[in-house]
Amino acid sequence: MDLANQSTIHAPYSVINNTINKYNTPSSSTPKANPISEEEAQAREWVAAKAINSASFDAAERGDPPKCHPDTRLVVQDSLAVWPDNPMSGPVRLISGWAGTGKTTIAQTMAEYWARQRRLAGSFFFSRSSKDRSNTIWFPETILWQFRQIYDILIAKIADLNMGY
Repeated sequence: MDLANQSTIHAPYSVINNTINKYNTPSSSTPKANPISEEEAQAREWVAAKAINSASFDAAERGDPPKCHPDTRLVVQDSLAVWPDNPMSGPVRLISGWAGTGKTTIAQTMAEYWARQRRLAGSFFFSRSSKDRSNTIWFPETILWQFRQIYDILIAKIADLNMGY
């Protein structure tokens, strides 16, 4: 049975990354953002403190994560590579399969691919052996912070953000 049949794959925007700036850094000619309010500064500080930096696809804490060997899992990689461009794909892509079938390896390889293409919005790699990455409690803040690194969004204006928990 090939890996393409062992994995279910569905969704269009990539995984999310705390250190995305090294891939999506604006040029020096990019105009500086307007000064932010005290409320926004506090919101950014709070979200930055809660974001799990070790969850990023290129976080040093993850060491040398597994990557697909050349010329392997090509069917799965090809289907994922074109997924963001297909409007019928949906907003989320699920990779599922038995333990040890290479889900994390494929996700890592694709995160690196999308980062090189400057299309990676961010990444969050869960891990049972990491207290911070073994649950979803700070996932929204991590993704929001990574997204904030790319786009000049006002965090304090996001209605779903509850800074009181």
